[in-house]
Amino acid sequence: MTISAVATLAGMVALAAFNGTAGVETAGPAHWPAGAAIERSHTAPTVLLFAHPLCTCTGATLEELGKVLAGRRFGAPAPAIRILFSRTDPAWTPGDLWRRAAKMAAVSPAWDEDGKEARIFGVRTSGLVLLYDTRGDLLFEGGITASRGHAGNNYGEERLAAALDSGRRQSGLPSRVFGCALFDSRGSEK
Repeated sequence: MTISAVATLAGMVALAAFNGTAGVETAGPAHWPAGAAIERSHTAPTVLLFAHPLCTCTGATLEELGKVLAGRRFGAPAPAIRILFSRTDPAWTPGDLWRRAAKMAAVSPAWDEDGKEARIFGVRTSGLVLLYDTRGDLLFEGGITASRGHAGNNYGEERLAAALDSGRRQSGLPSRVFGCALFDSRGSEK
């Protein structure tokens, strides 16, 4: 085998390992936290998506969220959907991911300054989705992509759709979250 073939194979193995490596596992609070600044709807379910504005994996998460929402026939009112982009650099301005999120029906993108809301909800990885009912009870937590930056049918997407359709917490294991870390190992935002 040539050196270039070995290097190519090693690169493919490394990329496959990276794509299949989930972020830090966390559990969303079972009930909407009292200290949260973001408002939850009292008349419809509230979907929260925590995202890093520069995470290349976020595009696939937005695509999957769009698919889940497009496939639902909601009664009035439809769920409130909040996409919270963590921002540590005040120079960051809305980019492509923000614009994509803003074009989605019923979506409200917002900055999560210094990851304050992410910390309140215990979120450590970009791409984590939480679904709360009108009482503030957690119905779904997890990721909605099958790997980093790859859209396509997956367990998390199916569980989120089922929770939206039934209005009940889904049993089973939480779906893994494939995205960039929002914070470094010391808890500082990236």
